[in-house]
Amino acid sequence: MYRLRHGRWRGATWLEADAARFWLCASAQREEGSGEDAYELFAALHRAGRLLPGDDDRLRDALERNARIIDETADSIASTVAEAFDRQGHDVAASFGGLVDLRLHVTAPGEEVWVAIATQAADWRFAEERLRDVLFGLVLAAADAELWEPRADWPSGELAWFEVARLGLRTPS
Repeated sequence: MYRLRHGRWRGATWLEADAARFWLCASAQREEGSGEDAYELFAALHRAGRLLPGDDDRLRDALERNARIIDETADSIASTVAEAFDRQGHDVAASFGGLVDLRLHVTAPGEEVWVAIATQAADWRFAEERLRDVLFGLVLAAADAELWEPRADWPSGELAWFEVARLGLRTPS
């Protein structure tokens, strides 16, 4: 455990190095000699086996991470899709939430929208299938693709071993 101090506030922190996470496990105000003192609280939590992060904390962290990725994707995907339509026949690279890499490829005359999403994120955690499905859905909806299918190929070359691809078809306008 590491101690943080700010004025009368104290924090008990834990570095989970293998997962690149820094946890604030507890915080309270310093009231020396009181049963309500921060360090008394930290010791009681430790004795009860409740000071360190548990499975519920890790699940919440994963949920919040995925929610941030989805929210940031929803906010930025329109401009990425527009760039792909402006650069038809070329790959456009982007990153969802700064963590999950993707490639887009729109074939001329804009009827096919190819999307490849990395299965491993920049934080070394995996982009689970459910998260990728939501991200594919956001991209294909932004591109007005009505039909889609999983693909093992890529129109401008090879898929990387860590990419999953889908092809979306648009109705000619």
